[in-house]
Amino acid sequence: MTIGLDAITLAASVANAESGSSSDVTTSGFGVGYTVSDQLALGFSVGSSEDDGNGDELSTNSITASYTIAPGLNAAVSLDSYELTAGASRDDDAMSNEGTITSFSIQANF
Repeated sequence: MTIGLDAITLAASVANAESGSSSDVTTSGFGVGYTVSDQLALGFSVGSSEDDGNGDELSTNSITASYTIAPGLNAAVSLDSYELTAGASRDDDAMSNEGTITSFSIQANF
């Protein structure tokens, strides 16, 4: 579901997927975007996913900014963080990890 209110956009989603008796995944997310000007847009989102079958959990956060340098030329930067926790049904924590990803991109449209 997405709702636009002038310069603010709100989005939310929830999904569930089952695969036999071994996997029952519920995923949810929420985001907000704000158009500061014709050139600058900002965004923030959070998400989570949980597998009731094996107990795995994933949580994510993202902050983004995009800037129109000139017509057809855009720059964007994002900072994403995640945490993956292995469920208690697993024998080891080798799958559990967390981290951050920073990305920068330039897009040219002709």
